[in-house]
Amino acid sequence: MADPAKKYNEDAEVVDAIRKAVTSAERFHREVLDTYYHPETYAFYGADPSHMSFGAVRWVARDPGAGAVFTESNIRGAARTGYGSTGGRTVRVEGRTTLHFVPARQDVAGDGTVPHQSGAGPRGKVRQLFDIRGIDHQGVFNDEAVLMLTRHLIVKLVQKLQ
Repeated sequence: MADPAKKYNEDAEVVDAIRKAVTSAERFHREVLDTYYHPETYAFYGADPSHMSFGAVRWVARDPGAGAVFTESNIRGAARTGYGSTGGRTVRVEGRTTLHFVPARQDVAGDGTVPHQSGAGPRGKVRQLFDIRGIDHQGVFNDEAVLMLTRHLIVKLVQKLQ
């Protein structure tokens, strides 16, 4: 749900707010950060096939009725009728067929949240980049090996200051 606090009165206001936020974030990343990393940056990311992530988001639908034909134009003209209990969306196509769209399965290795290709983005721009396995996004800093790596890298940074 895009507006759980019910801050906006209409769906169009929610969509507009999301577009403005994404545009602002994109501009910040492109114009302010660009590809900048501090020269002494170390980074790690999840690249685990047992913690799949969305490399691309694809929506899929099941047609409860047989024989319906769907085209780009009639799908684009579909009317949203609601949300499913699992977060999918229900739409009505040509006023007669109701489809329930859900995200397709996560399709690339990662940490369950961030796909490995996003995590690998700093490659060649940081001092060292580690791909780690066996750890999910939420639990990464509960893992003793990752904590040891983090401490080790902090010590390396402090030693360079002396």
